Parts: sequence; structure tokens; C-alpha cells
Amino acid sequence: GKWGLMVRVGGGLGARTPGFSTQPWEGSGPYYMQVVQSCELDEASGAVRAVTRYALNGEDVLQYHGDQNRWFSVHPAAWRVAERWNRERETLAGINAHTPQQCGTFIRITSPFTAQTTGGSSAGPHRLMCHVTGFYPRDIEVTWERGGKGALGEQMTSRIRPNGDPTFQIRVSIELGLGEHVCVVRHVSLGGAPLRITWGETPLLHSAPSAALGHWGQH
Repeated sequence: GKWGLMVRVGGGLGARTPGFSTQPWEGSGPYYMQVVQSCELDEASGAVRAVTRYALNGEDVLQYHGDQNRWFSVHPAAWRVAERWNRERETLAGINAHTPQQCGTFIRITSPFTAQTTGGSSAGPHRLMCHVTGFYPRDIEVTWERGGKGALGEQMTSRIRPNGDPTFQIRVSIELGLGEHVCVVRHVSLGGAPLRITWGETPLLHSAPSAALGHWGQH
């Protein structure tokens, strides 16, 4: 499997991008160009691929694959741009595309997260909450176990929401009952082994998304 570590997001007017024309897109504008740089790690081989994506008004049009040192058009209207950027790579110094070597640096400096229990508000019935944040890519599975059994039908799950950076967060709660309560997190960045966070345990460090357990209820 692969997972992506988002390393930079930028934006600007498409008209300022060398060789790029907004003519194929209908409308009066404005046209907004976004640049997303990501690092993809192949867990089987350990290889890292650097990918730079250019999007016009939210639609991907160009991609740069660092392992091939080449631009690719992913929209019919952008093939001439890809050809020019590949042909004039040395002269177009303003086109920012990162490399697998840079990806290695970003991956090495990624900080571990802390899974901890925290107090909550005093409203409504007693519930436990598992808050997972800072994960990328977006797909994630968060479930509760109570007394060694899954409690999927009893839990309340929020929408997956974006953070202020390219990462996401989610909250999943369950009513406090008898037995041990464990929040189980499954995400591609965990390498196939689910993260299990037991309510009431000492905080632990994990090299994955940030997660925390909270409890709220009447005291």
C-alpha cells in the first residue's frame, strides 16, 4: 500500500504560471492555480515518490513525478504545458517541483503524536470521545470496543473535517458503560496494524496521527 505525506500547499493566479493558458476553460474567471506537493511511500519496497500537482480552479491539470523527473498532463488542455516544462526544465527555474531526496527529509522530521485521556464538559449523559487529528490521507476508520466487543452500532461519529493544514480530524463517541473501553484507529499510515487506545491509560507516543480520548458527563 501507499500513503501520502502532504508537505506543501500553495496558490496563485494561473496566468502567472509559465506557458499556462486559461483559454480552454469557459467563463470570465478569476482562475486560481493551486500547487500541492506530496510524498508517497511504498511500504512494500520502501521507495519514496515525490509528486507535485497543479490544479486550476480545483481540477488537476499537471503532475510532476520526481522519480521520473518528468511532467505529465492529466487534462487534455495542459499537454502543451507539460511538453514545454519538460523541454525547458533548466530555464523555468520558477516551476517548483520537489524531489524524493526532499521527501526523505520531510518524512524523517515527522513528529510522533501523543494519545492521551482528557476531561470534557459536564453536559448530557456520560460519554467517552475519541478524537483523532492530523492524519493524511483522508480515509480512516475509528471504532470503539467495550468489554472486548465491538460497539459500532452504539457509537456516534462526526464527519471527517479538514484542519487548517492539509490534514484531517474525526471524533467518535460512545456511552460510558461497564468493562474496558478501547478506541481502535485504522489508517494507512499505521502500516496495517491498528492503533488501540484504552480509556484511562497513561499517554503514549505514536508515529501516526494525533489521537486523544475525552470524557464528558454530569459529575
